[in-house]
Amino acid sequence: MTRSDPQKASFSYIKQVLTGQTDLISYQNVILTLKWIVYPLLIINFFYYLNDDLNTVRHTLDGETGLRKWLNALAPSLDQISWIMLIFVYELETYWLDDDFDNRFAEILMLLVKLVFVGFILNTIYAYAYYVAEIDGLKIMEGVNDLCVLAGDNLSFYRNVSYVEITAETCTTIAYNAPLYSYPSDPLVTDATGRLEDAQLRIIDLIEACVWLVILALTELSVRLQERDIYKGAILTWDKRLKMLMYGLLVLACIYWGAKGHYMYIWDEFLWIMSFLVLDNNLSVWRDELEAADKGTQGSAEVI
Repeated sequence: MTRSDPQKASFSYIKQVLTGQTDLISYQNVILTLKWIVYPLLIINFFYYLNDDLNTVRHTLDGETGLRKWLNALAPSLDQISWIMLIFVYELETYWLDDDFDNRFAEILMLLVKLVFVGFILNTIYAYAYYVAEIDGLKIMEGVNDLCVLAGDNLSFYRNVSYVEITAETCTTIAYNAPLYSYPSDPLVTDATGRLEDAQLRIIDLIEACVWLVILALTELSVRLQERDIYKGAILTWDKRLKMLMYGLLVLACIYWGAKGHYMYIWDEFLWIMSFLVLDNNLSVWRDELEAADKGTQGSAEVI
């Protein structure tokens, strides 16, 4: 693959930006700018999710909790770091490494990284599926119509991804409507509105995770085809169309999250969509160079 010395091009571009000697309006310069902004933001985003997961753990787990529940509770953070590592590997494959790169150890290492972190992503999907199934297990708390009755029982009221510990001080400040529901495996309670809202959020989380897995599979397919100098055809055409459909589903999820006030989720989705659009651009540039090389070879043959 030619790919025009990407290392030199990227660092030269950064130098030009810092010295004001480049045209920021050109499409590829916009993509390069996006890349150097979005990737660091993803790392910052990971720490936000880690903090959020640790807050969840504080309300739902204890020292006697098993490994399976810890993995479920930390699934969003593990998911975030897994995607960051996968973005790193695909950035190497689609931008930094040449076609003539031949290091068997590095190739096996990149494959192992993919397999390990795809495993964490599958754990996230399992966790989300478990949480969806758990909704049917919520039971009405018979005879309990007042949260203050539960004060001191180490329970938290849960609604719209928000936890409030039920104490004598907080029980009168929480807005709810009887009947109350208890979660089967967590020290949480909610009301009918919270139960419906939680079911919707969990189903959307599961769908969103599966959509990203499809996008990942399509990206891997493109990489494998282009490594074999296949840069056009029906498969790649459908690859692009399916990706656009998947991105459309993600936008619908963002609309729902916005209606529920979860703007951080929208920001997170925006960063990941931008990251994969950068990878798609890497693949597009790679295809253009494969096509140019192919035409150059054909031209040389005609001259001979």
